[in-house]
Amino acid sequence: MPETKLADGRVSAYGLACGYIDRDTLVTESGRVFHVDLTANGCTYDVDAYYADEPRYRIDGVVVGWAQFDRLTDARRFKAKLMRAGDVGMAHAACIAAMSHLLD
Repeated sequence: MPETKLADGRVSAYGLACGYIDRDTLVTESGRVFHVDLTANGCTYDVDAYYADEPRYRIDGVVVGWAQFDRLTDARRFKAKLMRAGDVGMAHAACIAAMSHLLD
């Protein structure tokens, strides 16, 4: 049976297909918890960036903090970029920019 985790601790493609979530967490200077999740969604991969204490996908009816990719490699790179930045505002802005064509 394939493994659900990779040697580096990330969730494998098989694990994502089984419903596991590859989650990293940032904590703001004020102590708020911000999650960056990678999940499989059928034939695509989603990177979600959201505060743990707020509604996940919508603020005032607008989709925020979510980007979708056809390839797992692209989704992993995007998630790594968000985590390297370590900035919650930049993470939200990057997700919005990646999905802005859906808001038009």
